Amino acid sequence: MNSLRASNIPLVGSRIAALRALVSEIPPAIAAQAIGYTAQCAERHAQVSGTT
Repeated sequence: MNSLRASNIPLVGSRIAALRALVSEIPPAIAAQAIGYTAQCAERHAQVSGTT
């Protein structure tokens, strides 16, 4: 994490981008369970990314 900050990589944006990429590859409910998010949160990211 510190090396990402030192490289000026936005951590929140990177995390959101990774989540949206994940829910575009596998069903949001499965992604949510695997990473500890709620199904509603994963579904919302899938909708925003245009997956569903």
